[in-house]
Amino acid sequence: MRKEIDLFVGCFIILVLSISLINCADTTANSETTDTITASSIPAQDQAKIDKAFECLENKTVGKAKQMSIEEIAFIILASPKSGILTEYKNELIARKYSQSTSLDCWPSGGCKVKDTALAVLALNHLGENTDRAEDWLSSKNKTATDIQWLLQEDSESETVCKITYDQRDYETTIGLDKKVLKNAGNCLSISPNGFWFSVATNCYDQEFIITCDKNFIANLLYRKPGAGNTYYVDSNTQSSPALGSVTIKINSKCFGISSCEYEGSLWAALALLKTGHDISMYVPYLIALSEANKGLFPESFLYMITNFEDYANWLIQKQKLGNYWEAEGTPNGKFYDTALALVALKSSNAEQVARAKKQMEFFQDTSGCWMSNKMIRDTAILVWALFGRPPSIVASGGATTRCTEAGYYCTAEQECAESDQLGDNYFCSNLQKCCKTQNLKTCDQLDGKVCSSGKECSGNTRQASDENECCLQDCIEPPQETECEQNENYCQTECASNQEEISDECNAGMICCKTQGDDPGSSSWWIWLLVLGIIVLIGIIAYVKREELKLWWFKRQNKVHQGSPGGTNFGGLGFRPGPPFGPRPGGFPPTGGMARQMMRPGFSQARPVSTGRAMQRAPAERSSNSLEEDEVFRKLREMSK
Repeated sequence: MRKEIDLFVGCFIILVLSISLINCADTTANSETTDTITASSIPAQDQAKIDKAFECLENKTVGKAKQMSIEEIAFIILASPKSGILTEYKNELIARKYSQSTSLDCWPSGGCKVKDTALAVLALNHLGENTDRAEDWLSSKNKTATDIQWLLQEDSESETVCKITYDQRDYETTIGLDKKVLKNAGNCLSISPNGFWFSVATNCYDQEFIITCDKNFIANLLYRKPGAGNTYYVDSNTQSSPALGSVTIKINSKCFGISSCEYEGSLWAALALLKTGHDISMYVPYLIALSEANKGLFPESFLYMITNFEDYANWLIQKQKLGNYWEAEGTPNGKFYDTALALVALKSSNAEQVARAKKQMEFFQDTSGCWMSNKMIRDTAILVWALFGRPPSIVASGGATTRCTEAGYYCTAEQECAESDQLGDNYFCSNLQKCCKTQNLKTCDQLDGKVCSSGKECSGNTRQASDENECCLQDCIEPPQETECEQNENYCQTECASNQEEISDECNAGMICCKTQGDDPGSSSWWIWLLVLGIIVLIGIIAYVKREELKLWWFKRQNKVHQGSPGGTNFGGLGFRPGPPFGPRPGGFPPTGGMARQMMRPGFSQARPVSTGRAMQRAPAERSSNSLEEDEVFRKLREMSK
């Protein structure tokens, strides 16, 4: 009977495990089919994906530094792979440096370029290396930005006569009650077509204008890209003066370039110099005014990092593609590169769109861990930097190895951190922000934001405020309705990833519905269900073959009297008296051992002599009332087994 009991227990355990497997299969299926790309379902960063991304990047780049471009080398360093690869690429980057006789460094050695030098500065600064000589080279390549039209504005509450001095000469002009300019002020300042401003001649951009009026007045500069319609930008430096006082206005508009302004080089150079502590305000007008003419370079990502103007963050959020990624109009770089730029810029944003984009990029990650494109190394490196930014494993003396947030400080935009609170480069921030001693949060009202009510979402950027976790800096709108594709828990995208297939469910215009291969509840776990079915069938066969033994065991289990049970109990009408199971019986039956087990077998003769382990036999005992009662039990058991 012991074997039958063991068999039954084993079958019972298998059955429990089978039920657990069923539940596991259901859970797996549910998690695979219900994980839509929404902020509420975004889990904590998947360590396996992070490890896979670094593993792929490292495998694809180890020993290949000499084959890489400066751009690829810089992004690989910023991604912070393991120390051996970092050392290899740092040495290669330094080897490609061109040191001029003027003691300035630039890249590459074959002919210095603004963009390459700026990327080298960012990469080496990331490693804690001194980049002063390269920063000086970048600063030396500034040029007056002549691609911008500048205008001078004067205003007063009443008609006023003003004197404008420049180039050692005084020019008198009048501003009328209707705010219009009534007279030119020399060759540098002529009345603009709308009559309200002075147009500044391009050959006078280096001039300094001193303005004095006979009434209280204000003066400032405006600028725009010629031919850009009625879009004007107001320079932030507006000055005011009482009557007969004076203000000084000077255009300070620069760009970067070797022989002329280079827009992409200027974006990266401004970012590199900002990161290394330089004043870059003189480059901002050029970058802003020329942004519309350079949409493909995704300038809004750079401009948000450079200026911290929330208008650019709101623009980025609103321009996210329906597939939860970014791709600039006319981009030469593709969605992976552009999305990485946006994620670096919006690192501190709480917007749902940022969380969705991170999830989408992880979703597009190939099974190898990389992101497949025609520039796989570059795109994988910049995405690893944007998604999983971490301190480098090797740093020069004084470099940052401790995360700013882990030390109890805050990564913030430089504009929001007082100089006395800045911790310099002693602590690491995963984006291009500064480590600040204090968080310096503003209230939602101070941010000109609002709190969206339940059921609505923010159309722009969302930031943490001192009084609200999610302060919307744009409008609260009704969330877009889900398409048929999204309702069926699939994904609307411009193209399907390598692990997806296109299906016919409807999406918005320009999108297709992509289904992850194996997303059906039973498709990816068919083998689990097959195993469960096999186990259940096996249990059924065993139970059928051993049905008599199992019935007998179960019957005995139900009618067994446990030692020490109080009083007399009539189990099943069979008249069992309390006492230890298989205890001493009249006639001297052994209390334990083989006899105890054999006594329960149907047909066993109680008068049969039994060995107790010694060389002796005992005569059969006389039947007692207990024996007669047990005979009746065995008779009933035999009838049940027929």
